[in-house]
Amino acid sequence: MHLSDLVMRNVMTPFHFAMKGEKNTVGSIEVTKCTAKEVYRAPSTVESWNSHPFTNVVFRDVSVEFAGGGTAEDARLPIKSPGVDARKLPVWGFFARNVENLTLENVSLKLTKDDPRPVARFENVTRLTTNRFDFPKVPGVEQPIVKLPIEN
Repeated sequence: MHLSDLVMRNVMTPFHFAMKGEKNTVGSIEVTKCTAKEVYRAPSTVESWNSHPFTNVVFRDVSVEFAGGGTAEDARLPIKSPGVDARKLPVWGFFARNVENLTLENVSLKLTKDDPRPVARFENVTRLTTNRFDFPKVPGVEQPIVKLPIEN
């Protein structure tokens, strides 16, 4: 799948790619030259909830402005499989789960208001490549990027 040259305003979440059922697989996803402003609910997500990871995912030349304003309590939210609508997560900018190759190149994440949650969380991402992955440093956030194995 290839998404390119998109401009979004006032959206709950800019990008949400999710796999559930065991028979589902996804090869490559490429998101290029996209801008989103006034994102008010959830981070961009790439998440597999089955035993098959996403194979290759690339975000290149992407700029996203989030409303921010989350709380310390939000930073402790559990992460559950997604439903129909975008859901609040314990990170404000980017969440990836069960991805073989993830590349973030020239990706800029911004906040309108400070947010005490980490900017990104990567669970079971085998190869993470970042080149010009920019985000604001929020006072009090000691670990802006969290990288973990999958939590059961």
